[in-house]
Amino acid sequence: MQEPTPALTRSATPPTTPPVTATDTPAIVYTPADHVGTIESSGQTRHYRLHGPPGGRAAEPLSLVINLHGLGSSMGQQALLSRASDKADAEGFVVVYPQGSDVPRMWHSEPSPAGREDVQFIRDLVDHLKQSLSINPRQIDATGFSNGGGMAHRLA
Repeated sequence: MQEPTPALTRSATPPTTPPVTATDTPAIVYTPADHVGTIESSGQTRHYRLHGPPGGRAAEPLSLVINLHGLGSSMGQQALLSRASDKADAEGFVVVYPQGSDVPRMWHSEPSPAGREDVQFIRDLVDHLKQSLSINPRQIDATGFSNGGGMAHRLA
């Protein structure tokens, strides 16, 4: 996925950066950088941006924060606006910015088929990250802006 840096832009086209797979993620995630990946969930290819703290591999499992963008925004814009990657670097946790679905990009937090697919995507993403990385399963939190905040509430 080609994320806008540093200017914010809107695009209805899917990202084009090569995906991060379970086999290459552990080797790169704990560097102070973002990595873009995809997973299959509910028959759809879904996208996410991952950021790990500096310092190489963690000696013990790290906390995970799921940071959800607002309506019409994107995972890259959420990373820029929330500055959660800076906090992850300072505090030593992993942050993931999932990408909502549809155009405009959004989270379906209502109890509908689309809402169930978005919840399943987050579950699948967390499972993928727990298998790929050293994540503490008792320290997984969600936060979000606007529409993403509603989705974080649904996940609670």
